Amino acid sequence: MSREKNDVPAILHIENHMYPEFGAGYFAHCDCTVAFYTRLDALMQPNTTLLNLGAGRGRAVLMDASPFRRKLQTLRGRIKRVIAVDIDAAVLSNPDVDEAHVIDPFGV
Repeated sequence: MSREKNDVPAILHIENHMYPEFGAGYFAHCDCTVAFYTRLDALMQPNTTLLNLGAGRGRAVLMDASPFRRKLQTLRGRIKRVIAVDIDAAVLSNPDVDEAHVIDPFGV
């Protein structure tokens, strides 16, 4: 195995094998994340305020292997305001939001 293959996580090799186009941008033609955020992008305007329920710590934006997918999922700065709500306090460290709130899952 070449050094180059050792530097790439195994899942990327599987994706590249199953979806040959994966090598061009690290996403496949059937990528639901790309489809969802492309649709969201088409609906958003500069004055949009978005409420992200279950936003978590922003792992998708931070850890995604594809620069294109990371850019597509980064909403802060593209719209007026991103408000995040989650039951996990990790939401407070989400870098892709303007405002974050921890909520009680039992509504107390």
